[in-house]
Amino acid sequence: MDDVLLTLQPRGQVTLPKRFREVLKMGSGSIVKASLLGDGVMVRPIGDPFTTRPKYSRTEYKAVLRGVTQYMKKNGPLWTTEDDKLLAKLRKKDEERARRLNW
Repeated sequence: MDDVLLTLQPRGQVTLPKRFREVLKMGSGSIVKASLLGDGVMVRPIGDPFTTRPKYSRTEYKAVLRGVTQYMKKNGPLWTTEDDKLLAKLRKKDEERARRLNW
């Protein structure tokens, strides 16, 4: 078990060591549950119902972006004016359908 000594700050805050946050995949804004256990406290991370954990780490995300950039340099943009025209056409169709249904 990893035991560390933490200092309680004036407002009752403690900072979890970086290696704890990394192992538990916690970042800024992560929600934790604190429970009194006898003469101690147990702190456990819980899933945030309003946010989703990132699928990729920062390093993986940068690698994906590099791949997309390389693809675009080789093959051109991912979104074209033809795509914009098709999207506008589909939106117009949806608006007409909603108007017919009195939405």
